[in-house]
Amino acid sequence: MAEVLSRSRRGLCNRVSRSVGQSKLQQRFIASKEGSGAPRLTKELTSEGNKYKQKTITASMRRQGLRAKAAKRYKATIYSKHGLPVALNLLEQNFNAEAPSQKWVGDITYLRTEEGLSNPSTISNNTER
Repeated sequence: MAEVLSRSRRGLCNRVSRSVGQSKLQQRFIASKEGSGAPRLTKELTSEGNKYKQKTITASMRRQGLRAKAAKRYKATIYSKHGLPVALNLLEQNFNAEAPSQKWVGDITYLRTEEGLSNPSTISNNTER
């Protein structure tokens, strides 16, 4: 086969093993939701018994156009260290009502529109749920 393709036998074996390694690498990369980079993929592949260097994995990822996505950082959305008064928790997570119109719940949502912020709100009787 090497003679037909006009390649050396060693070069042909390296080419075949490289393509197998690339498919394993691509499968691992997709399985990690494109979040694993070369260091982590190298550890995973070597734990399976394959011998790969990190430089080899990095080069293969570049050739295939694989790039790990950075994890999004946590961003606090609530500032709870304010000095403003906070409403008391009268329900204390007990949402079961014995009779109608005893417990009411509400929610406010802010939506960004072309005209500015819109805040639709809902109020409902908890026994009707």
